[in-house]
Amino acid sequence: MKAPAGAITVSGINSAKAIGTAGGRRRRRDIQCDQSTRSGTALNFGIILNYPSDLSCQTPFCVLALFTYIHNQFNSVKNVAITADDGSSISVDLCHVESHPDGDLGDIDDYDGATIEDCSSLCLNGGACDDYDTCTCTDGWTDDTCETPVCTDDCQNDGTCTSPDTCTCTDDWTGDTCEIPNCTDDCADNSTANCTLECQNNGTCTDNDTCTCTDGWTGDICDTPNNCTDNCTANCTIECQNNGTCTGNNTCTCTDDWTGNICDTPNNCTDNCTANCTIECQNNGTCTGNNTCTCATGWSGATCTIGCTGMFSNQTTYTTDTNPISLVLADVNSDNQLDIIVANYGSNNVGVLINGGNGTFLAQITYTTDTNPYSVALVDVDTDGKLDIIVANYGSNTVGVLLNAGTGTFLAQTIYATDTNPSSVVVVDVNSDSKPDIVVANYGSNDVGVLINAGSGTFLAQTTYITDTNPIAVAVVDVNSDNQPDIIVANYGSNNVGVLLNAGTGTFLAQTTYSTDTNPYSAAVADVNSDSKPDIVVANYGSNDVGVLIQC
Repeated sequence: MKAPAGAITVSGINSAKAIGTAGGRRRRRDIQCDQSTRSGTALNFGIILNYPSDLSCQTPFCVLALFTYIHNQFNSVKNVAITADDGSSISVDLCHVESHPDGDLGDIDDYDGATIEDCSSLCLNGGACDDYDTCTCTDGWTDDTCETPVCTDDCQNDGTCTSPDTCTCTDDWTGDTCEIPNCTDDCADNSTANCTLECQNNGTCTDNDTCTCTDGWTGDICDTPNNCTDNCTANCTIECQNNGTCTGNNTCTCTDDWTGNICDTPNNCTDNCTANCTIECQNNGTCTGNNTCTCATGWSGATCTIGCTGMFSNQTTYTTDTNPISLVLADVNSDNQLDIIVANYGSNNVGVLINGGNGTFLAQITYTTDTNPYSVALVDVDTDGKLDIIVANYGSNTVGVLLNAGTGTFLAQTIYATDTNPSSVVVVDVNSDSKPDIVVANYGSNDVGVLINAGSGTFLAQTTYITDTNPIAVAVVDVNSDNQPDIIVANYGSNNVGVLLNAGTGTFLAQTTYSTDTNPYSAAVADVNSDSKPDIVVANYGSNDVGVLIQC
């Protein structure tokens, strides 16, 4: 039969019943295989099937397949050879075969042929037996006997697939695939699953007993500020001055001589500098701050040693970048002291020199502009209470807006297109909406441009108004007492000044011109004769004079 060794065992032999053709019992010696009158002996063999343990496949299907094969062989062959105890081979004709799973040898008189149970009893969860050794499973189940459920989306975080598309989660997780931490059930705001900790400083619970902190904080419950070094380059938005060190979230630790949020305020001392002062104020000067002298009338200098020989003392110089061409004085860091803002034409930047007190200034900090910054103005254009820088970039035909980031520092510029060679810029509310607008003189295209403030420090595209040749300087003042600012422009190439009256809503009428001397280069508008009407004063570059135009 070609069955593996040990798969078939003869468990016992007994004689079959001898039934004659007339229904009478025969003598045992007359028992015949085919129940005919032919002589012969019929024996009943008890056969036990075993599945050898040394076979490589030990699954239920392999067992069933082997037993089915052996049963089929018994049903199909006509004779078999049986090895006797003495080793001899006995040829036996097969009459019929019966299958009895309970081990009973049965009764050969009631022959129905061999019967084999299929795999239906082994297929679980509605699976169907496709063959003797194959289950076809219903949707949602898999494996040999359809005993394993299928979850289309894998169960996460140690969850277990316990029925089709159903995850059973551990205590710390929930959701269809156990992907959501238990952070909210019966817990206070921003607490974790089992409420064992509370996330502080706006931290958020994003996992079981796990806080995700905002940028300024760290630690298990976000209770530790992000310490930073290198003068606040980590998560700090402020800059510690005068050798102060950022030691916490937006927190400066100052040296002994300084105080304030960013260490910008000297530790005041009295008694002529006996506190923290190492200098001595001369000529009746008084130490009023850290190493700072307030000089008596007629004296100046760091220790009041420079006498004034006239109305002003000798100049003190402070380094800028290349070709400083225009400057403005304004308090950019809200310390009630005027700082210097200068346009460095040749190095394409603006420099900010912070007032250090007593008329002295710190080294400049530069901010990049476009090509050839020519004119600069300081106005709060985004209504945040801090002065912003507006610069006319002569060489790149733009105006740049640098918003004040606080403490006298500025963001990178945002640029807006102008016409050719913007040479002068003024920032005034020209349309009465309480937002300052930009007016620029475009030297190379013979016009002035008006950029209306759109809010939050942004501006609309310019509207241009024709001037005479080479407008080089512009002023914006209400010259006709209608409470609307008008434009006054010095036309360098045509030797006149132009007046463009405000027509309302930020639009302007065509200019009216007034003659000057040669090459008017700069213009100012003020009431010089006390008649409550503004007059025009102009510097005539080519004729070496100034002109005054009195308003009639």
